Amino acid sequence: PLDRETGCVLSRTVEIPAGKTTSLRLVVGHHPDGDWKLIVRADGKPLLEKTVGKETATDGWLDVSVDLSAYAGNSVKLELVNAPTGWAWEGGYWARIALE
Repeated sequence: PLDRETGCVLSRTVEIPAGKTTSLRLVVGHHPDGDWKLIVRADGKPLLEKTVGKETATDGWLDVSVDLSAYAGNSVKLELVNAPTGWAWEGGYWARIALE
């Protein structure tokens, strides 16, 4: 995160194919001593909020899938946020970001 209040945002506008089921697939990790909140937004609308830490990523990595089929045939701005949760060891590790 940028500071105690501001998450770091990865964003991109993408075309979601018409007539197909499309998902955003993520593999994210955390520092062994910390956690952070993953937020996924499409055109500003929150689609997912999940803590990434010892409880959710038991082997250090968390697989996440977010259904984007509602946006089929449209261009959508996706935002992936590494949000702070207490300001200790909150760096987000990104192993995979893919549209499938």
